Amino acid sequence: LNESMAFHGTSASALSSILISGLNERVSSGSFGEGTYLADDAGKCDQYCEVEQGKAHCALHNALYPEDTDHPGNVCYLLVCQIILGLPAVTLDGKRTRDDGELWLNAACKRELAVIPGTDPPISYHALVVEPGGAVSRYREIVSFHS
Repeated sequence: LNESMAFHGTSASALSSILISGLNERVSSGSFGEGTYLADDAGKCDQYCEVEQGKAHCALHNALYPEDTDHPGNVCYLLVCQIILGLPAVTLDGKRTRDDGELWLNAACKRELAVIPGTDPPISYHALVVEPGGAVSRYREIVSFHS
């Protein structure tokens, strides 16, 4: 299964939708394609959090801060996610696998990972892991392309 814990930083405006429907790879994109971006270090996810200054009248705040509870101010939202990576494609540059194999079925759109060599019937890699030292310098990134 290759199960792990990872973090996902988000904004207050996106949090309600994520809590109701889950993370959705169709509404986010980045350097490594259109997918759900996670990291195994909270420091990486901090850059995706938006600081929320105060309480608003919305379902999220009604649940988190009932009427007799004050909003603490300067709040960021970071989700701790249990993930299953399956067999991930590991890369340093986002173009080829670490062992110089194909990474993408179609590199122009970066929506589908390449087929795992030697699989019959053909099975695509289940997730993308971008290791530091190439396209990213400090934190490992994990990208899932299907919910």
